[in-house]
Amino acid sequence: MRYCISYGILTACLWLSACANPVNLATPPPSEPPAIACRAGESLQVYNRLYFGTRRPGGAVSNAEWEDFLREVITPRFPEGLTVLTGRGQWQTTTGHIVRERSYVLTVVYPERAEKETAVAEVIQAYKNQFNQESVLRIRSQACVSFD
Repeated sequence: MRYCISYGILTACLWLSACANPVNLATPPPSEPPAIACRAGESLQVYNRLYFGTRRPGGAVSNAEWEDFLREVITPRFPEGLTVLTGRGQWQTTTGHIVRERSYVLTVVYPERAEKETAVAEVIQAYKNQFNQESVLRIRSQACVSFD
C-alpha cells in the first residue's frame, strides 16, 4: 500500500513539473506568420486592401477630390497597377452611433519591399491629413499571385 501511495505522489509530481515547465516556453513566438506555399507559376506577394471613408466635417470627399488624390498621391507610388472600387460602408462610434458613408477601396499587390511599405504608409497619412480623417482601414496579407 505504501508503494502505491509513493508511486502516485511521484507520478503526480513529475506530471505537475512537466506542466509547470513546458519545453517551448522559452521559445518566443514568431514575429511573422510562416510564408504560404505557392504553386508553380505563382509568386508570393503582399496583398493590401485600404478602405477610405469619405465622410468628414463640412461635407464628404467629392469624386473630383478622390480622383485628384488618386492621380497625385496614389498612382505615382503604385504605377505598376492598382484597383479602386467604390463602396458603401458603416462603422460604430464610441457612443454607439452607426455612421454610414460612401467609401473607396484600394487594392495593391506587390513583392515584399520596404519602399512599397513606406508608400502605403505615405498614402494613408496623406489621406488622413488632406481629408481630415481619423483612420484608414488597412488589411495586409500574403497572397500567391499569377497572371494566367
